[in-house]
Amino acid sequence: TTGIRPGLILQVFPPDNPQPEFGTQKGVIEVSEIEGPNLLRTVLRREDSLNPILSGDGVSSSLWAGGIPRDIVIVGYSDIDADGRSDMTAFKEMVERAGATVADAVTPRTALVVDLGQPSTGQDSREVPGWPAESKRRTRSLDLARTYNIRVAGVDGLLDMLGLEANSFRAGRL
Repeated sequence: TTGIRPGLILQVFPPDNPQPEFGTQKGVIEVSEIEGPNLLRTVLRREDSLNPILSGDGVSSSLWAGGIPRDIVIVGYSDIDADGRSDMTAFKEMVERAGATVADAVTPRTALVVDLGQPSTGQDSREVPGWPAESKRRTRSLDLARTYNIRVAGVDGLLDMLGLEANSFRAGRL
């Protein structure tokens, strides 16, 4: 349980899968309570009805690794809640709540780069506050991720790791 804390989202995989890929998980659980050094209480967020979670299955997350803080770099622009502003701060807070550290730059130690994308085609990117500088940082970070062979995920991939869905951010949704 080293480094695990309530709120952490974990993907559940079969034990014979040494390098699981996201999208192939058996389910998603959320840590609700730490009851001891080897015992957690979790809430089942999602389960594959054809391939249920069984005793002995493994858990994994790109945002947590047994007491080792994971460095995640988030680049780009996303307005997932459609309020006209970048949601970079919200994404950083979600990743930090999940147990990872958000870094400003890609290094060989970086575990994941999240590419939020660029402003929608309906927006003049020159009018988006801070976009010219963020565009350069995004390009540099994605190039370094390729150089270091670091996994790059988009908004949907990050939300999947967090056990969330994009439509949960829409206005008027509980």
